[in-house]
Amino acid sequence: MSQKITYDRYSFQVNGQRLFIRSGAMHYFRLPSQALWWDRLCKLKAAGYNTVDLYFCWAYHSPAPGEYDFGGIRDVARLLEMTQELGLSVIARPGPYINAEYTGGGLPGWLLADKTIVPRHRLPNGDFQWCERYHQAVEAWWQQIIPFIRGAQNVLMLQVENEYSTTEMEPEPIASLMTLSRELGVTVPLMHNDMFVMGLYADLIEVYSFDHYPTFAFDEDWRRVPNMLDTADCVEARLRPLCPNRPLMVTELQAGWFAPWQGLPYERIQQMLGRQHIGLLTRTMIAQGLTAFSHYKAVGGTNWEHIGSTETYTSYDFAAPIAESGLNTERLYEAKRLNFLLSSFDLTTTEPTDTPPAGLVLSHPEWLYRCRKVMDSPDPATSAHWLFFRNLGAQSATTQLNGQPLTLLPYEARMIPWQVPLACGYHLLSCTAEPLYQTDRWLVLCADRPFSLTIGTQETVQTTATAKGVAELTLVPIEPTIEATLKPNSTEPMPHAPFQYQLRAPKLAESESAVVTLGQLNILLLGSALSDTLWLETAFKNPLPNDSLSPHPEPAQRIVCGPAMQTLDPKGTFQYAWELQATPFVCLDLETNRMETDLMTAGTALAPVAPIVLSPWTVTDAAPEMVWDGVPFQPVGQKQKPPQHPNDPAAVDFDALGQYEGVGWYRLRFDCEHPCPQHLTVDARHLWSVYLNGQCLASGTHWQNQPDMPGPPPVTVPVPSSAWQTDSVNDLCILVDGLGHPKGFHDDMQKSPGLLVCQVDGRDVRAELLFSGGFHALRLTDGDRADYHPLEHSPVVRCQSTFSYPDLGSLVMPLGIQLKPSTHELAQPLNVHRMNLYLNGVLVGRYWADCQAQTCFYLPEGILDTRPGALNQLDLILINPNNYLPVGAETAKRLQAISIQPYGVFTKQRVPAKLNV
Repeated sequence: MSQKITYDRYSFQVNGQRLFIRSGAMHYFRLPSQALWWDRLCKLKAAGYNTVDLYFCWAYHSPAPGEYDFGGIRDVARLLEMTQELGLSVIARPGPYINAEYTGGGLPGWLLADKTIVPRHRLPNGDFQWCERYHQAVEAWWQQIIPFIRGAQNVLMLQVENEYSTTEMEPEPIASLMTLSRELGVTVPLMHNDMFVMGLYADLIEVYSFDHYPTFAFDEDWRRVPNMLDTADCVEARLRPLCPNRPLMVTELQAGWFAPWQGLPYERIQQMLGRQHIGLLTRTMIAQGLTAFSHYKAVGGTNWEHIGSTETYTSYDFAAPIAESGLNTERLYEAKRLNFLLSSFDLTTTEPTDTPPAGLVLSHPEWLYRCRKVMDSPDPATSAHWLFFRNLGAQSATTQLNGQPLTLLPYEARMIPWQVPLACGYHLLSCTAEPLYQTDRWLVLCADRPFSLTIGTQETVQTTATAKGVAELTLVPIEPTIEATLKPNSTEPMPHAPFQYQLRAPKLAESESAVVTLGQLNILLLGSALSDTLWLETAFKNPLPNDSLSPHPEPAQRIVCGPAMQTLDPKGTFQYAWELQATPFVCLDLETNRMETDLMTAGTALAPVAPIVLSPWTVTDAAPEMVWDGVPFQPVGQKQKPPQHPNDPAAVDFDALGQYEGVGWYRLRFDCEHPCPQHLTVDARHLWSVYLNGQCLASGTHWQNQPDMPGPPPVTVPVPSSAWQTDSVNDLCILVDGLGHPKGFHDDMQKSPGLLVCQVDGRDVRAELLFSGGFHALRLTDGDRADYHPLEHSPVVRCQSTFSYPDLGSLVMPLGIQLKPSTHELAQPLNVHRMNLYLNGVLVGRYWADCQAQTCFYLPEGILDTRPGALNQLDLILINPNNYLPVGAETAKRLQAISIQPYGVFTKQRVPAKLNV
């Protein structure tokens, strides 16, 4: 932490330089490969983000008390090095609670299992109760994680706790963490995240911040939600009195939303959010005077293994600008446009004004949402302003700004400059388009609709106007009045007069571009597709060089100009990747002041990609616990149990057994004499099935999507006498599939998966149960199978296949497991209640027929072996409690509905430029 971070009412300052924080959240723990970290960080940098928001997850690093893992895919030191190499600043958020839809909110399972601990000093009813043992555990975690954060030179601030409040709003939890952070050597400002936008702890914390998710229920379109922006529209009025000398900041600004088990699939959420949401919301916040925002999330991820909470299924794509698979979305292009603008125009010192600037004439003044005056303009003679226009209607709307049309698309916001100084020394006097970018030689604008701009300087300039491109442009010198139509590749002499010209531009086609040169300024106009795929050659110049970092290619080689990028070399070597489809893009070199427009042509120098072939499926019985005496069950009493709540010392839930997450088999073997037991009572979280002597007696769920709802009561199952064996030992087996811990937003994080109640005719038999964790079938050896006589029809079957990642040469191809057939010709579609998908022994997917939101499961690089020819093993555990599946060819035939599909195909070869300017 060698940088000096200060702030005032306008913005943060790094070593005295003002910084508009443009941050995006990335969860490294949902990207199980360092190569994926590097890839996603590169994309954030290329899209104009200057900061990355990083949660550091306690549970991910601490499997047991006093044990910590910071190696490999948990190497946070290497993660922070990567951010420094790319010149990204960091907002560090080490919890202890992170929420993030992580199981237990990121608190370790071993801590949640100890029912004598009060997590977060907050009782289930929301009251405060200081818990010294919890504080000691937090202190031990911070003693481990803070040195990594403290050692990074690019950390801007550190968050203490997250979304914390109680009924009493006591200061002790926040104050204790602030004190601890300073004792551990943290020197950067300390921040807390208020989930209510109500100023919680603003009087205690150094930097107040908040999160804002105006859209989270997708049963109706956000565009039709009344008063959706009411909170955003009063942020400055509500918070400025609480922060008179601090910048306004939003820690989590909605860039998507997570998909719950019974919610809509991400494809639908992506469609409903569309492009407009992130642009409208972010510009509204900037209009409210915020100079620090972080898009949550900017990068999608995967709930591999059991890191997700009870609310979320495997994908944590979040409908983020950068998708779970690494693909860029239209929301990334929208965020990039805004980031590029904020990186080249200074909006760090503005104040709201109710009086429009002098000379501004609007035909529809009510469309002007907000006007902000630039208080720190380099030219005091000008009155620079930014005008914020907003259209919340379902139709496009056009107003007149000083007689020139300004068009807003439906649900669109735009930031319009007024008398804003340019880096070249000229002034952008007015403009009816939002700028994309500027340098001391270039002004870049999107010509996706007609617009005009007026540029001028007080100096007398003898110049000519030249045009290149495909558009005809009208250039009007203000004095004397001469109108010239600039045709492509034409040159028009301009009079010797004060430099003040109005440029009128028509709408350009999506892939059209034009350049007008006035004096020393090049005005680059881009169609909508080129505006989306504008990239900067110097995006990866490192402002924080560090010779001790591991070597990477020279910064000049780390240039990303394409609309989709992959950097999947596990050694960290940067690789280009360009979209295979015909995709135009513009590359602007800020050092040589050169611009290239490239056009990727489908199939250019690229061989077709062969489909991924799965080996024939092998189907075996996966429930040996039900029939095999050799299964190594462990008696509950022999396991080391964490401290239990005194009112239930016989607990056998997963926390009580030290498993915390996943799947478990409970087994009870006993002799039965007349009269046979008549009832069995069971309660288990979250998905359960009960078998007696191989016969399913019942199955059900103890789960609800609303965490504050009461759970279902125990289920009492009548057992017919015919189900019992009076002449041999009876096997009672209970299979429990846990969905994780609640994320604790409602103080329910200590609700453990596993068996809660097990009674035979009212007698509690939990103390007699034996327990085996996981699917033992995944660990069976060939020798085991030789001694095992499988069932012909089983409620749980294992299906195994293999495939190889192809030798793609210059191509990159992220893959997913697709459950639904792509054509109707496939007979016998899958018909299973639940399915767990394992790639190379790692859980990468959970399918539940009652919640069919996800049918395609991403195979993250790192778990997926992408070496050409490398063999990847795919295991599916199919569970049909009531309709047993045949073990053999019939089930294998149904698996024709499963395929390995690419999310996209990209090339790492760059096509030669078509146009140089």
